[in-house]
Parts: sequence; C-alpha cells; structure tokens
Amino acid sequence: MTLFDLRDIVTDKIYTDWMILALVFFSPIFALTQVPSKKEYNDDKFVSNTFFSFLVKYIAIPFICIYFIILYAYSIKVLMKFQDWPKWEVSWMVIGFSIFGYITYIFSYIFQETNNFIKNFRKYFPAIVIPQLFMLFYAIYLRIMQYDITMNRYFVVVFGIWLAIISLYLIFSKIKYLGFIPFLLAVFTILISIWPWSVYNLPQQRQLVRLESNLIKSHILQNGKIVPLKDYTDIDKDLSMSIYDGIDYLCDFDNCNMIKNLFHDEYVKADQEAAKQFELSKKENLKFYTDKKSIEREKKRKYEQMSKWEIVSKITESIKVKRYFDKNDYVAQTINFSLLDLYNILPLDVSWYSKVMAITNDKNQTNISEYTVYNIEKFNLTIYKDWNIIDTINLSGFINNLYLQSKTSNSTKFSKMDLTYETGKYKILFDNLEVLNPEYKEKQNDINGKTYYYVSGYVLIK
Repeated sequence: MTLFDLRDIVTDKIYTDWMILALVFFSPIFALTQVPSKKEYNDDKFVSNTFFSFLVKYIAIPFICIYFIILYAYSIKVLMKFQDWPKWEVSWMVIGFSIFGYITYIFSYIFQETNNFIKNFRKYFPAIVIPQLFMLFYAIYLRIMQYDITMNRYFVVVFGIWLAIISLYLIFSKIKYLGFIPFLLAVFTILISIWPWSVYNLPQQRQLVRLESNLIKSHILQNGKIVPLKDYTDIDKDLSMSIYDGIDYLCDFDNCNMIKNLFHDEYVKADQEAAKQFELSKKENLKFYTDKKSIEREKKRKYEQMSKWEIVSKITESIKVKRYFDKNDYVAQTINFSLLDLYNILPLDVSWYSKVMAITNDKNQTNISEYTVYNIEKFNLTIYKDWNIIDTINLSGFINNLYLQSKTSNSTKFSKMDLTYETGKYKILFDNLEVLNPEYKEKQNDINGKTYYYVSGYVLIK
C-alpha cells in the first residue's frame, strides 16, 4: 500500500476484514484438521508437547486458582458489608477468569489420569464458578437498573448465561462432552447476531428510549419537538449528565444517525456553521501561504462531515447539557481558545520579519539565549534576550475580544486571523491560548492570582 500509493484506493479496513476472515473461517478449519482422531488416541499416536504440558500444569491452573481465591475474598467482603455494592469490574473479572478457566479445563483433559491435582481441578472448577455468577448477575443488575442496557452489559449478561449453562452441564452431566463448550458459544454468537435482539440493535433501541424519556423529563423534548434550554442551570445536574452520556453513547453507532434524526434541526444548523467556519478558515489560510504548492493544496481541501466528537459537542451545547460540572456547578475555570485547524499555523509568512521565536511556558529553559516566555501571573507576553526582559506585550484587550467573540458564536475555535495579534514591532500568531474564564465564580486569590495558564504559538519580530 505504501510503495504503490494504494492508501486512497484500499483503506485500512482490509486488515480488519482479513483478520475476521482468518479468525472465524481459516483458523477454525485448520484447527479441526489437526484434532487427533479416536483411533490415534487408542493407538497412542498422540504425543503430549512438553512445553504445553508445563503451561497447563504449572502456569494456567495455579493462575486460575489464585484469582478465584481473590474473587471469593472480594465476595466475602461485599457480603460482610452489603451496602458496599459490588464493583462493575467484578463482572468482567468473573467472565474473563471463568473463560480462561474453561479453556484450561479443555486443555487439561489429557493430564487428568496422571495428575491428581488436575483431576480435582476439573472435578470442582464448574461448581466453583456458580457462586461467582451470582456476584456477576447482581453487579450487572445494579448497572442495568441505573443506566439500562448497553452493548458491554449485553455481552456480560450473555456470557454469564453461557457460563451458567456450561457449569451446570459439567456438574450434572455424566458424559461431559468437551465440544459442548465451543458449540454452545457458537449458538449464542448466532443468536445475539439476529435482529431485533442483536447485540447492536437492542442496546441502541433501549438507550434511545432512555434518552427520549430523559429529554421529556427535562422538557427538552416536547410533543416530538426539541426545545433547547436557555441555560445550563435550567436542568438538574444528574439529568443533564445522563442526557449527555446518552447522546455520546448513541453517536458511537451508525455514523450518529439516531442522534442526527432526533436532533435534526440542531444538527443541520451545526453542520452549516461548521461548513461556513471551514470556508472562512480556508480563505484566511490562503492569505498566509506564499508557495504555489501549499496554495493549490489548500484550494483542493473540501469540507467533510463533522466528527463524532464535534456532533456531540455542538448538539449538547445547543440544548444546554453537559457531562461534567466543576465545584462552581456550571462555570469552567478556564477557556481554551485554539485554531480551527491546528496544522494550518504553518508555514509562516516571514516577509518583513527578521526573527521568528516559538513561545514557551518554561522560564527555566537554558539551552537557548533568546526566547519568549508567557507570564502566567499577568496579561502580558514577556520577551527575553540573554536572560533579560527586552519587551512586554499587554494582551488584555486582545483576550477580551476573543472572549466576546466566543460568547457570540458559542465556539472557542477561531481562524488564523482571529488568533493573530500585531503591534508596530511584533506579530504574534497563537495556536492555543488557555485563559481564566471571566465568569468563574471563585475568588482570584484562591487560584494564586493566575489569569493565564498555557499558551503556544510564534512571535515574529520586524
């Protein structure tokens, strides 16, 4: 793909497709051809691999035993203090160690007649799994009652049922056919792939219903129409975070189509604004390019659909819900102003300028003699030469203008021109500028009087 420039023709998806094909088709077929026949077993033609034997006897089985001791110790802790509900992670631990345990159970079959420890492991392991499944189902029940079904929780429930059936089969069945373990897994895999209860469809539909219910509860969804809130304070914080999480989760599937349909007007407006900002950014960038190749490349750039993060961000901003709240409830401590496209700050047009310096935030830098340091205690950009201050540029008016623009446009991303500040001697191009939010309620002294926290970009000197 690299040598013949095939990346625009053949996407990286080919690797995923090949991996799936290899794992679910070619590898199983090859593995089945290598399984010894009953005659080979009877004729003693099957030879155990020494390294494989060592892994099963002295690595896998002791590992499983130790981790089930840990899981049982945790179960006792929860039962002794029942209000300390089991952690969500215990579900995946039970599933992971149980599956690994049953793989070991299958592989240890040939050693049970010659090793009493392995014989006892195979005898008691299915029974040991059962009590842990109660912990698994209780933990997942608590999560589903809180947040309903997601794809991960769906898998936990399915794997839990699979483990329960396998364990009960191996406890009560006299035959104990090992092929039943992968066979039942194949059956479950087929079942959860069928619409309408498929592992993708069911959780999505459940989460959509939950999101719509929360939107109705918050009065954002009224008679099938989205009515955005006027302010972040117009909704309970927990409900706000729940709505944000629902939008974020559903946008992970099917190119955000469910969210685009539910918030149609908000999405169309955000998409149009993003396309407009893209064209403005493109126009501004063309003013800075001097070489023909860069100009042609910039002209060919076309607007593409917003990313998942941008869609979620724009929609949640428009309806006034958010994922996190700081201790001031609704106002963030800092605002980060940045370029619409961080990569378009370069190349720099240095015509009429004799010196270009990168802005640094490190006053202790010692490997260069001439550099700039951003003073985080005041509204000033301080320029040093040979460790002496040669100039200080006050940016309070520039920053205040950016803040007012962000309030008007409801965005903290700007074009290169917006983030450029010029004086008689200097031209400053910022790509990131983190500032204290003027609406932040906490007293200035409580945060050491800092008005700026981080800045990056370049200073051009005439």
